[in-house]
Amino acid sequence: MYLGIDVGGTSFKAGLVDENYRIVDKEQIEAARGAENYGEYLAGAMAELCRRLLDRNKAWDKVSCVGAGMPGFVDPDEGVIMFTPNLPLEKVPIRELFKAHSPLPLYIGNDANCAALGEYHAGCGGGAHSMLMFTLGTGVGSGFIVDGRIYTGWNGAAVEAGHMLLVMDGRQCGCGRRGCLEAYASATALISDAREAMSGAPESLLWQTAGGRLEGVNGKTIIDALVMGDRTARGVWDNYLKYLAQGIINGLNAFQPELVCIGGGISNAPDEELLIPLQRAVEGKTLAKGTHKQATLKKALLGNEAGIIGAALLGR
Repeated sequence: MYLGIDVGGTSFKAGLVDENYRIVDKEQIEAARGAENYGEYLAGAMAELCRRLLDRNKAWDKVSCVGAGMPGFVDPDEGVIMFTPNLPLEKVPIRELFKAHSPLPLYIGNDANCAALGEYHAGCGGGAHSMLMFTLGTGVGSGFIVDGRIYTGWNGAAVEAGHMLLVMDGRQCGCGRRGCLEAYASATALISDAREAMSGAPESLLWQTAGGRLEGVNGKTIIDALVMGDRTARGVWDNYLKYLAQGIINGLNAFQPELVCIGGGISNAPDEELLIPLQRAVEGKTLAKGTHKQATLKKALLGNEAGIIGAALLGR
């Protein structure tokens, strides 16, 4: 069996994973954002999650290590969290801190990489040689899997597709640069565009699906209005897909994977609104357009469980 932890901004989730990559038991702790010495607090919270699962399932003799997916930039070789954008963690030797709380060795990885690894083995990967995953959420996460292994680069920070330049001197991105894919193709960007568009369209069904409030807009309300045939939502969505398709084309040209997996909340859109138009927009646009080996686009299948499963497999 394997044990994986998904570290988020508001909660830490852990799961016990069997040999068939299925989660057999889960546990969760709400994050204490105001905790002093957050690295020490995180190490203790992760160890407590492990203890609860292993005690409850009498599985101490069945698990030899634990893996954890972390937001931001990590050094998996050294076991150090270098920087996280939404948690007070910088240059934290989490592997060493964890040792004081648990006898289990700790492996760490970037959360998007872990989600990609989970989808590759237990989700939409389907035996592909290589898979590039885009996670469309607050930002644009990504991970690249080759022959069942995460490609991390020499410093652990490879394949941050959300920060590929898409528009020179374009929108401000959270990373500090302008024009990144994340500034155009994240759920955050889609929501911002929808709010701007509906402000000038009082007749738009976006107002209805959002409960009459700009603050009520989210990915689901936009997709709902789109499916209902709203013209304003259609314009926002088509513009969003245009940017997302260009990001996928850039990723295909850089890595030439067999499969592209689309995850995150936006991937819940109907195939005819997301996968089919994206596949159509990508076909014939990459450098491999003259070959018979063209990448397939698929939706992620595991939802929030992908990160736990992928993390569990880090030490395998």
